[in-house]
Amino acid sequence: MAENALKSLADNLPESPGAYMFLDEKGEVLYVGKAASLRGRVRSYFQSGRDPKTEALMNAAKDIRFIVTSTEMEAIMLECNLIKKHRPRYNIMLRDDKHYPYLRVGTDHRWPRVTISRSARKDGARYFGPYYPAGSVSQTLKLLKSLFPLRTCSDRILANAQRPCLNYHIKRCPAPCMGLVDDTTYQASVRDVCLFLDGKHEDVRRSLIERMQEAAERLEFEKAADYRDQIRAIERIMEEQKAVSTDLGDQDVVGIARWADRACVLVQTVRSGRLVGQKHYLVDRTLDVPTGEILASFLKQHYEDASYIPPVILLPAQTEEEHSIQDFLSSKRNGRIRLHVPKRGEKARLVEMARENAEALLQAGITSESKAEKDRALAELASVLGLDAEPHRIEGFDISNIQGQDPVGCMVVFIDGRPAPRYYRRFKVGSVQGPNDVAMMGEVIGRRFARSDSSEWRWPDLVLVDGGKGQLHAALSAMDGANVTGVPVLGLAKEEEEIWLPGTAEPLRLPRISPALRLLQRVRDEAHRFALGYHRSLRSRRATGSVLDEIPGIGPKRKKVLMRAFGSLRAIREASEEELARLPGMNSSAARRVKEYLE
Repeated sequence: MAENALKSLADNLPESPGAYMFLDEKGEVLYVGKAASLRGRVRSYFQSGRDPKTEALMNAAKDIRFIVTSTEMEAIMLECNLIKKHRPRYNIMLRDDKHYPYLRVGTDHRWPRVTISRSARKDGARYFGPYYPAGSVSQTLKLLKSLFPLRTCSDRILANAQRPCLNYHIKRCPAPCMGLVDDTTYQASVRDVCLFLDGKHEDVRRSLIERMQEAAERLEFEKAADYRDQIRAIERIMEEQKAVSTDLGDQDVVGIARWADRACVLVQTVRSGRLVGQKHYLVDRTLDVPTGEILASFLKQHYEDASYIPPVILLPAQTEEEHSIQDFLSSKRNGRIRLHVPKRGEKARLVEMARENAEALLQAGITSESKAEKDRALAELASVLGLDAEPHRIEGFDISNIQGQDPVGCMVVFIDGRPAPRYYRRFKVGSVQGPNDVAMMGEVIGRRFARSDSSEWRWPDLVLVDGGKGQLHAALSAMDGANVTGVPVLGLAKEEEEIWLPGTAEPLRLPRISPALRLLQRVRDEAHRFALGYHRSLRSRRATGSVLDEIPGIGPKRKKVLMRAFGSLRAIREASEEELARLPGMNSSAARRVKEYLE
């Protein structure tokens, strides 16, 4: 069906809420979406100025199907189900953890037990997870057995038991098979298990304290002692968990990191102010997809089968369809959900922490690419740059400073497409005054190639500088000054990812999904990360430094002793030499040097 025919079909769609699907010539689903008005939403795909992803979708689409729903919320639920069923290639697909296990609490049974399940089903039970890595589910189950006395036997054994098993005698099971526990007590333990798995350890602790006190009042001291042991075990777990928030509330914190056409979305679970877990998804084909669209897909797919949704979800950016998604999540929670994008304060710090974790996981995923992919990147790089051979050693350079203060340069090294941190080097820039990144790049490159071509400093097969024509010319001049020839150099400019080569008036532009460009971006981004970290450490050191750092023989320990004893440089200056010498770690010669220097 030609695009004009598709547009005609779109013009005749109903203005009702619902889900729609674009199909290819074979009838396979390319994309699933939802809309408050099917006609208005689908017609928007035929407007001019479409982004590359939409353009590719419309070129492949040959038919449109739709399903009308009563409300927009129903449309969201239908969209989620259709995406799961068809897994369309133009939808943002979270690489979910279906192959990772869940813990199942069979609340549909009179005597529930906790078991491991490979999937979450709508069967009346409660599911928690998935657990990553998979081995952690066994550790959690073992912990639950030690904390909460529930049956572990099958329904068949439960029905045919003739006497209590060993678990009863070691206080791991209350023996419902023999009628040794009442329904109320057993169900209280089940509720504790669910609260514990939800991360609400403080609620479990308070519940156990109440039961311990009631047992003591009834003079059931052995039972009270069992509750006491449970309380102590849970308190130890709470102490080991990281407290990340002072408001002691339940919230999920979402972070996102992006690189080329990939993204990592991570959600950290905060319960009662404590970080109790996290889960991440890797997302492909996100090159031209706005961050808000990725977050919208994440919220719908991640929480569609969630056993618990907290009242607050902190996000790094505004989402598309925010109000409809908020209503959708509120209906699943049976309570109001707030999607919040914090700009400052503690909540913004939590979102930044989630972003840093997402970035680390994304880089780890990229680093673990197969050798074949790296070989393709190196082969393509050699081809597009006209190199005689694939670049075995690539060196990347970047500069970091703030308005010329604490300027530093860094060199990172990739061997056969992989980072080789043992060869990384850092440079303090000393000859350039003021904010002049081009001149700083020239100094750093010159100092690097002033080194001999040794095993530690062997000449690279390719030099990459972060920047455009200016940085490239500075690098070439510095290498000419060091009489270095035959080493290819290029600059990679950030905004448009343009590759600048010597002697060319126009930059080289590779497709965003090019393996060669991805490799160059990784080298550039790693150099930027390394340089920025070095700059921050120098800036922090300068901010916390003092004149005491300039005195020979006065290191960090003696400096701390002096400042703790006197509180200020003025008080140290006014103190006598004998007073200084009496301090721990000081002696008469060190005290004399301090007095002489300060005076």
